[in-house]
Amino acid sequence: MLFLVIKAINRLRNLKKAEPDKPAPAVKACPYCKSEIALEASRCPHCTSVLEEG
Repeated sequence: MLFLVIKAINRLRNLKKAEPDKPAPAVKACPYCKSEIALEASRCPHCTSVLEEG
């Protein structure tokens, strides 16, 4: 009986540890106007600034 209780407790602990990580962000901040833009953007759609690669 004690074995089953300990096994259940360990299973619950492992479920907490196995939570999925946050996905990578799909947006970045424009360094000029600070609005959110897509990672692949080469020009900001809000302020039309040319963005540096990197």
